[in-house]
Amino acid sequence: MLGKQIFSSGSTAKGGLLVDLSNMPPALIEMIRITGVGGVARAWLPPETTTAWKPPSFPNEDLAYEIEILEEVKSTPTDEDRDAATAGSAVVMGALDTVAPPDLSGPPKEARTTSAGLRFIVLAPGTGARPGPNAKLRVLADAWAQKGLTVEKAVQRYAVSLKASSAPVGVGEVLQQLGVGGRARVWVPAAKAGGIFPQHQGQSLVVDLTLDNIESS
Repeated sequence: MLGKQIFSSGSTAKGGLLVDLSNMPPALIEMIRITGVGGVARAWLPPETTTAWKPPSFPNEDLAYEIEILEEVKSTPTDEDRDAATAGSAVVMGALDTVAPPDLSGPPKEARTTSAGLRFIVLAPGTGARPGPNAKLRVLADAWAQKGLTVEKAVQRYAVSLKASSAPVGVGEVLQQLGVGGRARVWVPAAKAGGIFPQHQGQSLVVDLTLDNIESS
């Protein structure tokens, strides 16, 4: 069975694309990091692995991605870069901020517990009204996996739109404690981690959730 090419960066002015890993889905981030500069990789991904990232012109079907890593560009973002990256976002500069990793001491004594048993703390309350269970939210997630005596960044600035009531493993209850721009840190046990990030199933995670916007209520 033959497929149809829907996009090629070879048709762009520079014959390539400059991408920010923080704005890509975890499946492609992992693929790029494993491949490295000068490498070529191909992956077959179902549509659910690229939710909230896939361009609207891409069909909602299984897609094959072939990526060649030309170079790694390291630079400090300018004010123009930051303005462009956060245009239309209620989280001012948030997507470009460096989020400090958690320590290994676990949730503090003041952490609250959701009905699903997740421990969490509110790092920043945000502004405005709190969303209800049926509100559609745009959320940014950073996650760290605990590996022995260290923590390792697992997911960076993963963006997704969802209803609070349908958020996985009960994190919607946490999101309802935030206003726009608010951030909460959630400790997710290994048994539940796969419900949020399947590629990290079986690993204890610490997940920072930022309520980027309330799209509808």
